[in-house]
Amino acid sequence: MKVLLLLCFGVFLTHQTFAQTGDKFFTQKDYKSAAVAFEREAATKPELYFKMGKALFAQQRFDEAIAAFELYKEKYATADKALADKWIEALKHKDDIILVKNIGGPLNTEYGEAIPRISSDGTTLYFKGVSRPGGFGGEDIWYSKKQTDGTWGTPQNFKDLNTENSEALYSISSDGNVAILFGNYTGSFGGGDLFYSVKTNDGWTSPCNLGGAINTKGWEAQAALGPDGKTLFFCSSREGGSGDEDIYVTKLTDKGWSKPTNLGNVVNSSGSELRPTMASDGKTLYFSSTGHFGFGGTDIFMSKRLDDSYTKWSTPVNLGKYINTLEDDEDIAIPSSGTKAYTVKSGMLDGFGKTDIYEFVLPMDKRPEQVLTVFGNVRNEKDSAVSVTIKYIDMATNTLVSKVTTTTDSGNYKTTLPLFKKYLVEINTKGFLYFSEELDLTDPTKYMEKQNIQKKFGNRLDRMQILRNQIDDYNKQLQDLIRSESDEIRKSFDAYDKLTKQFDEATDELKKLVLESKLDWMAEENLLKDLERNYKLQSASVGTTFELKNIFFDLGKATLRQESMVELDKLYEIMLKNKIAIELGGHSDSIGSEEANISLSQERVNSVRNYLTQKGIDGVRIAAVGYGESQPIASNSTDEGRQKNRRVEVKITETQYRRVGEEVADATQDINYKAKEGDKNEIFIETIKEDFDLLATLQTAARNGGLPSGSECGKSVTYLNTGTYTPTTSSSKKSSSSSFGFGDKEKIDLSDNIYKRLSLGVENFRYKGLGYDNAAYLQFTNKRLRESTYSVYLPQLQGNRYGYGYSHIFAWQLKRYFSLPLSIMWGAEFKVFQFPTSPGSVDSSFVGHINLPIGLRYVTEIAGFTIAPEITYSYGLGTNNPFLYNSSILNNTRGVTSHIKVGAQIRWKFVTGGAFINIGNQVNYLGLRAGLSF
Repeated sequence: MKVLLLLCFGVFLTHQTFAQTGDKFFTQKDYKSAAVAFEREAATKPELYFKMGKALFAQQRFDEAIAAFELYKEKYATADKALADKWIEALKHKDDIILVKNIGGPLNTEYGEAIPRISSDGTTLYFKGVSRPGGFGGEDIWYSKKQTDGTWGTPQNFKDLNTENSEALYSISSDGNVAILFGNYTGSFGGGDLFYSVKTNDGWTSPCNLGGAINTKGWEAQAALGPDGKTLFFCSSREGGSGDEDIYVTKLTDKGWSKPTNLGNVVNSSGSELRPTMASDGKTLYFSSTGHFGFGGTDIFMSKRLDDSYTKWSTPVNLGKYINTLEDDEDIAIPSSGTKAYTVKSGMLDGFGKTDIYEFVLPMDKRPEQVLTVFGNVRNEKDSAVSVTIKYIDMATNTLVSKVTTTTDSGNYKTTLPLFKKYLVEINTKGFLYFSEELDLTDPTKYMEKQNIQKKFGNRLDRMQILRNQIDDYNKQLQDLIRSESDEIRKSFDAYDKLTKQFDEATDELKKLVLESKLDWMAEENLLKDLERNYKLQSASVGTTFELKNIFFDLGKATLRQESMVELDKLYEIMLKNKIAIELGGHSDSIGSEEANISLSQERVNSVRNYLTQKGIDGVRIAAVGYGESQPIASNSTDEGRQKNRRVEVKITETQYRRVGEEVADATQDINYKAKEGDKNEIFIETIKEDFDLLATLQTAARNGGLPSGSECGKSVTYLNTGTYTPTTSSSKKSSSSSFGFGDKEKIDLSDNIYKRLSLGVENFRYKGLGYDNAAYLQFTNKRLRESTYSVYLPQLQGNRYGYGYSHIFAWQLKRYFSLPLSIMWGAEFKVFQFPTSPGSVDSSFVGHINLPIGLRYVTEIAGFTIAPEITYSYGLGTNNPFLYNSSILNNTRGVTSHIKVGAQIRWKFVTGGAFINIGNQVNYLGLRAGLSF
């Protein structure tokens, strides 16, 4: 009986597991079960191979995910192959394996942490805490200091900038003296404004509005200061953008903030670009986007500024499959070192609360612009120092990156070049032959200090050696087992299963230790060593000679050997880039007769001339003369001397053809980063000058841009000796408005809503006892989930004439707070009809009502259908319709049209429908709706 019960229980569990759909598991973030379920369901619904691929991606089973997307393309007739190909391409991209780790306690808690911002030196982490004990309430700004052991200390409340409402710190300057804030401070233009505060000797100034040059009646938030402290990137929903929210940039000057510039449609898309972060190089921008292809709702991207206009950017690059997920990845903070990054993730298995802060090592190719110091000297053919200008040109974009001039006395130079590029090194100075070579910096590991890998394994080395020995032992046992002729089959298979499991566990642990060691190495700073490049130039005057080194012939013959081609190709490049005429002089030792040596030397320089002419050099420019043994440069009595005498020399005979250097060396033309003597691997950026009155400049900028009414920062201020200012009235930290007190823009996603932007269709309406009225409706839903519906009611048999309706409903999504696709709805609606004054009369009057609805809507997706159950109570504010009340309540019409509305709507792609029961005194009917939504 017991066995039977266990069997039944097992069957029940199996049935329950298979009864769960892949969509259900997927919604629960049980991606392992979802992948299994999708694979089973895809046999009859091949479109589910796409979701199967996403579930496998979530487990970082990338090869299997690629296979699933390929099956989706192959087996689903109407597959979106372009989208599937984007997934496949992204998953095949060779990304560094990165471990994204929870930063842990005491920073992360059950209350939720978000918006991490790291100081430039990486020692202070600022973040937003939600209702965290010890705070002022709502959302507060907190900070934590890095301890000597590398852990984070107990977070402290940023009391100077917090109020009883909600605040967020979006950016702090590289010197730590300016904070850009978003919150419910006094003096705001509209739905979301940016504020500033400056650190003084007596603490932080009261937050003040940045002014009308930046803030509008719309939404401005999520700002980032550039490393110079005067460049501000921010997000705005203002008119004229590319999408819902765009990133803009403005500069702080003595006269105020410059007119904000849209970054352009390379960065900004038709979706939303949010949470910008400008790296310490002043060129690398990180941001989140819903418009560029990504793995989740929002992914983090990187783009490089290509010039000084802030409108030309490189194509955004996804940070990769190890960093971005199926969820909304939308924040990143990077210290000036550019090695580590901090982000926020929600709903993770290792999370402390709803949202936690995580850290990871930034992949080398996704870091701010890293530079390599290149140094050396330049000399002429006589080994004397020369002053020339060296250019470094990005070969991918053909743009000048650096220009440096050698010193006259030593010929030395020093410059810094961004990594991950190929450069054309060009010297084009008057008096010298044109010179160029390629410098490949695409692989930075070539220029890193040579280190012993065992030292990088550190204290993991002993464990790694143990695992290595275990793996060897397991492998030997497996080999012995395979060769065994034992007839105990069951026992042998059990032993094989055990050994393979032990082998896999040891191998996985070893891989993990190696990966951790690699990431520790990647997190180190100053890994690069300086690169030395010395150059020897050839003077471009008539009569100048130079020897072709490494020109080899077969013994006693004029046949060029293969190893000679490298040097000959260099001569070809000189001839190609310098329109000069030359003489090739062939010289020999004294072995053999004079006639034979002249003949052999002539044949050999003829071979060199033929090589050059076959590559395209005009033969008129090349004379070939065999001098034999007549012009020795060393004694022929020794092997060494005879070797030196066997040579080919080049002499410049004419310069009328030549393209010799054209420029004059000028140290004042150096456009490269100005590296100080002794400094290595640093980019020197403009910082805030000590004599720059930052507070006064920010105040002036805000006033010049215009301040909102009620802003105390617009009133006169009194400067104290400490440099702090105090408003002449009460503190501006007391807020008069709230905007629901969330300190951050509510995350809106129309894919979570039952309606899209435009909906149209038909519906019905009924007053009790007066029959139905059918209507055509047109509805608009904007990015803030405000639903505006216009209705026209058509004439009916009951004799009423046309009717009109309008409703404006606000929906506030609770998804980001409670992990439920639930919205609170409220608003107003009115209807008006043209009724006959009496039955059969041609005269009519307008009658109608006004109601105030409030309710809840739940939006979910089932088998490709979006379904939205909702319940609403609609309070009748008033009516002038005599059919809807009797004479005893003529003077009290409030509440007559109040009713409860319960039902659901459904959408499949762009087709919508719905059914609602309306229960009330005068509004009592079954409502139906059908239409389209785009």
